[in-house]
Amino acid sequence: SEEKALGYLRAMLKSYRDGNDNAKPDSFIFNCIITMLARSNSKESTLSAYKTLMAMENQQRSGNTSVAPDTITYNTVLGKLARFPSKESAKKAMALLNTMEEGLTGSNTAIAPDILTYTTIVRLQEKIGDSRRAANIASSYLQRLVSNEDEKLHVDRFGLRALLMA
Repeated sequence: SEEKALGYLRAMLKSYRDGNDNAKPDSFIFNCIITMLARSNSKESTLSAYKTLMAMENQQRSGNTSVAPDTITYNTVLGKLARFPSKESAKKAMALLNTMEEGLTGSNTAIAPDILTYTTIVRLQEKIGDSRRAANIASSYLQRLVSNEDEKLHVDRFGLRALLMA
């Protein structure tokens, strides 16, 4: 069913590129597919979820205003990357975090990272054995939280524990 859903999305994108406005994909369609891929137990679906998010970003950059990934979309893909930890997954996760952090300073605050973002990335870094990077990410978040630079930053009990343990 994953391949079938991705095939439908590819067909929609091709039809839309060919001028069929009725095939214009929106955030709902992309998020459904990303969520389905994230729930899959297949390791191969990890790359598909990441590529689907990249296609979503490309649609938005191309002017499709009905496509806008948000923090939940990014966190879903990050969670999938963390389920199958590898250096490649960690590299993709860091790229996504950088994009999300740019949202803090730019105009796209809809993709601003939250405590789930940071704890997922910290745990992924720990799983691949990069405890130094995990500690740096945790420290950065905690410093911003304490300095109150960004009043949108919040931490819950479990998130604080994960960050402190890093």
